[in-house]
Amino acid sequence: YPGSFPPIPPRVPIPKSLNPSRGKRESSVRAKSKGQLDFGSESIDLRFLEVLSNMSQTRCIGDAILWLLRNHILDGAVSLAELKNNIDAILEEQGPGALGNEANRTSVRGIDVARVINRMRMANFHFVSAD
Repeated sequence: YPGSFPPIPPRVPIPKSLNPSRGKRESSVRAKSKGQLDFGSESIDLRFLEVLSNMSQTRCIGDAILWLLRNHILDGAVSLAELKNNIDAILEEQGPGALGNEANRTSVRGIDVARVINRMRMANFHFVSAD
């Protein structure tokens, strides 16, 4: 349409900006409550993600982000939308246990993982043009 805005290019998270380390620990990811996730030295407020109903979902989201980093899926070339699809596929095929050590996990949606990455203050993004 004439005068309309151009499409928004996909946001791609830069993996080096998502640092899960804290102090001497290589990775420190933990759910403090259903509304708060500590990822490295950052505390992420999730109270406004209304779909989270318990702390194990918050833990699963933290594990999913760590899994994306460790498996080099979050590699600086994959958009948030593609990351969402990857998480959904893994959770559908293997269940939430594929993302961490504990078998007692509630599943989450890939869109919720992408929302949390979007809320991380430490996260930097670049945009991929459609050209």
